[in-house]
Amino acid sequence: LAVGTLTAAGDTVTLTAAGALTDTNGVATNVTAGTLTATAATGLDLDTTVDTVSANVTGTGALDLSETDALTVTSATTADGGLTIASGGTMTVGAVNGSSVALTASGGGSILSDGVGSPTVTASTGATLTADGTIGTSAMPVTAASLRSLSSGEEVFDKLKIRGILVSGLKLCGSLTQRIIHARSSLPPAFSRLGPTFHR
Repeated sequence: LAVGTLTAAGDTVTLTAAGALTDTNGVATNVTAGTLTATAATGLDLDTTVDTVSANVTGTGALDLSETDALTVTSATTADGGLTIASGGTMTVGAVNGSSVALTASGGGSILSDGVGSPTVTASTGATLTADGTIGTSAMPVTAASLRSLSSGEEVFDKLKIRGILVSGLKLCGSLTQRIIHARSSLPPAFSRLGPTFHR
């Protein structure tokens, strides 16, 4: 299903495709709505201006969402593919699950828990959470589960704190040079020993 421009400000838009949901207008917004529910079998690529989204790819294919401002992600999953969500403000997450996961909150935004159940970011081959603000809060941490490197020498950290924010369930390879969790704000000196795993 090729998606051009759909506008339903304050209302709900539901998109379902037996194949892929594709972006046909470049960087322009595809969907403007209060709530977006999108399901595709073989991939999903949309630019949005919505308040809340639930997006799922049920077969083999990637999920790529780009939101203009703050966003609540109630659910985002891929059965067999990467998952990328970027917001121009704070991103509030429920359950996010993909082969690889990249969540980015720019515009001064944070990545926060929606406070419902146990919010989890799950990725079989690695995840990157990047925020201008904080990742989770001490009262409601964002739990990152099943993050792992395919390299040998895996080292497990059950609980880490980034700027006082608890992130639990991380598995980091000792030789890992890529960022697994990255907050642009400065990290406390205690994390300097982790070397390239964390960056200022």
